[in-house]
Amino acid sequence: MVWKWVVCILAGYLLGCFSTSVIVSKIIGKDIRQYGSGNAGSTNMLRTFGFRLGFATLLGDILKSVLATLLGLLLLGDAGACVGGLASVFGHDFPVFLNFKGGKGVASSCGVLFIIEPVIAAVVFFLALASIAITRIVSINSMLGAVGVFVAVLIFNPANTWHVVTTLILALLVIVRHHENIQRLLKGTENKLDFSKMHF
Repeated sequence: MVWKWVVCILAGYLLGCFSTSVIVSKIIGKDIRQYGSGNAGSTNMLRTFGFRLGFATLLGDILKSVLATLLGLLLLGDAGACVGGLASVFGHDFPVFLNFKGGKGVASSCGVLFIIEPVIAAVVFFLALASIAITRIVSINSMLGAVGVFVAVLIFNPANTWHVVTTLILALLVIVRHHENIQRLLKGTENKLDFSKMHF
């Protein structure tokens, strides 16, 4: 039994360390960490290199956590899914291969949530996308979405302690990783998406 937990955590973390944004940007001879906000995430990829590479990064970050969560589910059921998923998000946020300087964990958190709470995650995901399209501010909607999932799980699935704790940790991680964005939001200087300047 112990080896399953070890595999679940290590495999999840290492999958999370797969930095889609860095790999995709280096394929085109760039390094996303040298552009825009310097963050190794899908939003910076979207702003810097356009919809196609931004979407590829988003998809890659979601899929790696989906795989980690499914592996945990296969090995240890619901508890394993939560632990493996959390490990992948920690890997994304603090990747050992990039000196522990990763992304903000929004897309990778989505990958976990799509497996453990698919209905709630899907509803919040599309509401957040709609709000981003209107406000053009990714950070606040990402944080509100993460908190929204936790609150929804607390309301609709409070008996599942694993899901409550997992969504709480994910929400806290997303907020902590957005500390610089929070400062800019308070100052009214947060970056907005400019769709007119984005190419495919």
